[in-house]
Amino acid sequence: MKLLSLILILLCVSCSLFKKEYNHKTNIDYKLVDFISIKKELYASDSIYFLTDKEVQIIIKEWNNSEFKGIYKYFPNYWVRINFKNDSVRTFRASDELIKEDSDWTYGLSSPELLSSLWENAQVIPPPPKPPILIGFDSINRKAKADYKNGIREYTVLGLVEATEFEIYYSDFMKRNYNITMKANCTPTTLAEYYAESMIYEIENEYGENFMELTRIKAEKEFNKQRK
Repeated sequence: MKLLSLILILLCVSCSLFKKEYNHKTNIDYKLVDFISIKKELYASDSIYFLTDKEVQIIIKEWNNSEFKGIYKYFPNYWVRINFKNDSVRTFRASDELIKEDSDWTYGLSSPELLSSLWENAQVIPPPPKPPILIGFDSINRKAKADYKNGIREYTVLGLVEATEFEIYYSDFMKRNYNITMKANCTPTTLAEYYAESMIYEIENEYGENFMELTRIKAEKEFNKQRK
């Protein structure tokens, strides 16, 4: 049964990986970065601040030099999104001096005021317009709406998902009860991220903003009850 569950999670969560502590952090090459933005909500479409080149270098240096602090769960105060020249994206969650990327493996910044200072001083400088991406966003948004209406419901986590026994159960729980397929994309392109955001918007529009949090609690209770 456990072998079958493992096969299922590998199909549902294509980027699930077990990683040792020293493998959880991947340094950033400044030469490959297109631009970096900061916002206070993951799916916010406004109040997004684009950093200057000097501030971009600060963020990269801070991450590359950060030290492992432990495994923490916390509500992020800031979302830092790094867009690369190859259209891939890396998203970080930060609170005070703590920052993490695609799991709860958390690292420390040099100061708890670093991101709040950047947020206050950041200039609203949008990156150079990229017509193919902007045009693509409209079509991707329409595709997500059409897919959702036709019964294709995907909740994509942008980052790695560790294939724990509970994550396997949660994926099955969402499929059984809501016909929602749980996926992960550890190297999303900008368009892939737009599609994921649009699909999540459709899910939350039907079930409410706290839907994923509430279903996770329900699944955890059911999971623990079955293990007794």
